[in-house]
Formats: sequence, C-alpha cells, structure tokens
Amino acid sequence: MFLQQNRQRIEKEYIIRKEEIPRVFSKIDDKIAACTQEVALAVKYLYAFMPCSDIGNYPFEYFFDYACHGYRLYEEYSEVRSLPEDIFLNYVLFHRVNEEEIRPCRSLFYESLKDRIKDLDKKEALLEVNHWCAKEVTYQSTDARTLSALGVYQRGIGRCGEESTFMVNALRSVGIPSRQVYAPYWAHCDDNHAWVEMWCDGTWYFTGACEPQPILNQGWFLNASSRAMMIHSRKFDSAQDEINLIGKKQTVTVLNELDRYAVVKRITVEVRDEAHRPVSDAQVFFEVVNYAQFVPIAETRTDNEGKTQLFTGLGSLRIYVVSGEHEKRLGEAYIDVRREEHCTVVISDKKRSSGVEDSSKNIWVSHDLSAPRDMPVHTEVPSIERIRENDIRLTHAAKLRQEKINRFSNPDRETFLSADPKTKDQREKMLGCLTIKDQADCSRKVLEEHLQYALSYQESWEQNSEIFMSYVVNPRVENEVLTTWRKEISEKFSDTEKKCFQNDPEKIWEWIDENISSDPKREYDNLITVPAACMRLQTASTRSKKVLFVAIARTFGLAARLNPATDAMEYWREDRFVPVLKEDVCDCILTLCSDPDDSWIYHQNWSISREQDGIFYSLNLSDHEWKEGQLRLNLAVGTYQILT
Repeated sequence: MFLQQNRQRIEKEYIIRKEEIPRVFSKIDDKIAACTQEVALAVKYLYAFMPCSDIGNYPFEYFFDYACHGYRLYEEYSEVRSLPEDIFLNYVLFHRVNEEEIRPCRSLFYESLKDRIKDLDKKEALLEVNHWCAKEVTYQSTDARTLSALGVYQRGIGRCGEESTFMVNALRSVGIPSRQVYAPYWAHCDDNHAWVEMWCDGTWYFTGACEPQPILNQGWFLNASSRAMMIHSRKFDSAQDEINLIGKKQTVTVLNELDRYAVVKRITVEVRDEAHRPVSDAQVFFEVVNYAQFVPIAETRTDNEGKTQLFTGLGSLRIYVVSGEHEKRLGEAYIDVRREEHCTVVISDKKRSSGVEDSSKNIWVSHDLSAPRDMPVHTEVPSIERIRENDIRLTHAAKLRQEKINRFSNPDRETFLSADPKTKDQREKMLGCLTIKDQADCSRKVLEEHLQYALSYQESWEQNSEIFMSYVVNPRVENEVLTTWRKEISEKFSDTEKKCFQNDPEKIWEWIDENISSDPKREYDNLITVPAACMRLQTASTRSKKVLFVAIARTFGLAARLNPATDAMEYWREDRFVPVLKEDVCDCILTLCSDPDDSWIYHQNWSISREQDGIFYSLNLSDHEWKEGQLRLNLAVGTYQILT
C-alpha cells in the first residue's frame, strides 16, 4: 500500500494544519476530494509539512502536479517503491529544496532525462543526470533571491544555491533521492557553498551541481569542505529520528553532514548562571568569523543539565548563549576544538556581558581563531581515461549551453516595454528599478498591475520622480516572489481607511499588527509570504509583515521601503525617509576614526551589529564611505558590537 507506514501520521498532521487555517483549507479539501486516494495522500503530505508561506503563495494545482509526478514514479519504478518511505517522502516527493520559488518542473525534466539513464546502473545514472544539468545551466553570481528550478533551467545560469536546487529537482524527477547540502559559512575564507547529495544503495554520495566529475564524491570544494566547521542538510518533515540531528528551526529540520567531508570531534557546551547552577533551554549559537562578523553555523538548546553537544571540525568557534524569555541573559566563550572538547559558558545580564560596566571606557578584546587544516577524507581518484572522456563531454556541453544562454530572453519583459507608447518612459524607468534577474523572469501581468495602480498617484510626485519610481511604482520590496497585490489590497480597505493610512502611515503597521498573527513554528524565515497571501492567510512572519507594510503604503501612493542598512520599515515624509517604529529612530551619532593610511572595507575587515533580544544582527553598511579618516553613522538607541 502506498505510504502505508506514514499514512496515519500524514492524515493526523494534515488535520492539525487544516484546523490552523480553516478558511484556506475548505477550498483545498474540496480539490483533494477529487483526487485519487494515493495522490490525495501525497498532496496532504506536502500541505502538512510545507512552510505556511507556501500555502499562501502558490495555488493547489502546483502541489497537485508534484504529487501526481511523485506517485507516478512510485507506480512505474520498482526501485522507487523499494526506497525507505522517509527517503521517498523527503527526497523524491517533496516539492521544496530550500528557499527557492516554487514552480512545477518535474514532468518537464523527467521527459528530458528518462531515456538518458534508462539502461545505466545506479551510480552511472547519477553522473549522467549531472552531465545533463551541466548542458543546461552554469554558474554565475547573482543577487540573493533564489529562482525556481524551472527559472534556472530556462535562463541557463545561477549561483550555487540555484544550481543545486535545479539539480535536486532534476534528480527527484527521475526518482533519485537527493538533497541540497550547505557549508553555511566557511571557516577559512569569506564565503559559503552549496552542492548536492544523492541516495544510492543505502548511502549518500555527493557531487558539485552542474559540475560533473568523472566519479562520485569529487568536486572542486573537496579540500575546502574538509576545512569546514559545519556542513548541513535540511528537510521539512518534522520526524526527528536521525542520529545527526542538530535541531529544528521553525519548519525546518537541520541535519549535520560534516563527518562525510571532514575529520570531526564531538564538543560539549555547558551553560551555567552566576551561581553555577545549570541553565536549561538556553539558545546556544556556534559561530565562526565570516565577512568580518560572527555568523552561526549551528544553533542548539541546552538540556535539563544545562548541556548541549555538537559534532564539528578541528578549528575555533565562538560559543554565544542567550537565555530568558523577557529579561535576556547573555554569555560567550571561545573554544579551540583541536585541543578542547568541553566549554563552560557563564551567563549574566546584558549590561555586564557586553563588557561596558563603565561607559567611559572602550574595552577591546583580542581572540585568536583558526580554521581546520586541509585534510580531505575522500582520496579516490578517477582514471586518466575517465578524466579525458569527462573533459570532452564538458566542452561539448559548454558549447550547447552557451548557445541556449545567448538565445534566452523574457518575452513578457519585451511585451510590457512596448505595450503602450504613451507610457514607454515610465515602463523603462520601472524596469530600471528591477535587477537583471527580476527582468529575466518577471511577468507582464504583474508589471502591468503595479504600473497602472501607481500611475494614478503620479501627479502628486512630479517634483520627485525618482522617489516615485523607486518607492511607489517599484513592485520589488525585498527578496519576495514578485506577484500582484495592489488590486487585492485596494479592495480590502474602505476609502476612510485608505485616507487614514495616507494621513498617518504608522496606522498601517497598527492595522497589520492587530490583524496579521505570527506562528514562528509554521514559518521559515528564509521565505517571505507575499503581501496578498498575508492578507488571505492572516498569518505571516515578522519579515513578511514588514514587506506587507511597504506594499500597503505603495498601493495608496506613499513612498515606503525597508531600510537597506537596518531593514527598518520607513516611509517618505517631506524630504527624507522616517522609521515607522520608535525603536528604529536613528537619533544617535557614532563617529568612527581611522588612521588615514588604513583601509577599512566593510564586511572584509570590519563590521558593526546591533543587539535585538540578545542576538546581534549585522548592519549593511557596504555603501557608506569613509571621508578624511572618519565614518559618521546615524544609529538607533541600542547596544552595538564592532568587530575588526
């Protein structure tokens, strides 16, 4: 029987999810009722474990497509039916890889791949899928928004996170269990990387996405991964029976995969208060230095004895601890895993732990931090013949891929641009607000709605057309999927409410805070619930609610944005942007002074972060320039941390 071991669990979890948002699931239930029993169960699995944003952002038909294809593979291929159910559910059936936009693609990829791998043994099939991927897509650095696998395929380029998302979808399309793995931050240099793992004969193998090697368990990152302090994979199912479990972050279960790539050691962190009593349920962040800031590679919580453990590499870590629900108590310590296996962190109140008991003193502390040595654990090498054959295939693939990239264009962009000669200037300026990636996959329907609704406010912005285009017309707020929302927002509010918002934009946030709830356990902070979906679901993450604020403001002709340095919600008043929340008002000045011969480059040799609820978040000051040895910063009241 299809999914016999998990059938009851899926039905139970689906009912729980349905009861959380009944107004949405009444329509979904009607559509599920029309499915076959097996496809209905597959759809229920997807809805039970997907992030809440997926429920709002995408139509039922998308998930129906993934469910139908997954069940088709199960029906037609004995090797898929023989997979352990948890492997099939998480790594063949599931629609999401990490934080990409979701668009159906599996059937398309399947038709291109099924005959290529039909007569190959399992390992050769893995290599062959990667050769097809290399023919279709290559690496190019792009912005942080993650395209759908279909969008990457159509465009022919993507960064490593997009390449690996594309390849995972290609593998899953032919029934090969696969997942994206990540070195969230390298310990030895400023960067990170993602690649792909594939399940074969009861174990996981790895390869670089769209970078086929002659054999498995090889890649340019082989040495780099041996120097990592963490490599993880993620899945969206709540089952937590894996021995390499790190923990659960919102809807995502995080698994530690480092021992497949590097020499590891188990370390124990013990958290105690000032009276030396164990502190349970404290957040413990394991951090490395990357881009001149402390960044977490893993996050766990202490047990009843105040302890937590982690497998990690043979390098240095900063251990940062936050405890307490309202009054936060903080602590930090450093561990060199080469020489130590145990670390005790004593927590105290915020003021004391910040090292600023006397505000007249500037206290700087030095620490030596080391990355693990270069020690790759995979030493198998391919034969000369296989290397030559692989190189020939890669050369041919590169030629075909470049021809495809040269042919690519987005017809929706061109149609939108030429749709109305009277508004051609506005159309060009609107597209100029969008990134190259946005212009590659934007929809004419989306662009038209944003332009037409915004143009009704054009006269009131004649004296400031640049602000109007960038912060009223612009459909892009953050890294969300570009969708229509102005019509839906406009129809949601009465004329009285609309005028109230226009007269006092801070009332918009009051309405959002009152009407849109948050359930962090059902969210995934890397994803944004788009504005119209926020209003339909009436639940969203704080990040999504901030995007909604900007969307409502722009719908009613107000210029609004998220501050590029702090992510604070802001609206245009008189001649400048002002923050919505009092805690974001920048009425303090910090002046940094430097020797004229020194060169301070942000996120290369220095950074500054602001504390919020005990956690420090780095500001984005890449566009700020030093002048005559000084950098003047307008900051909100708070506790800040400077790293050099």
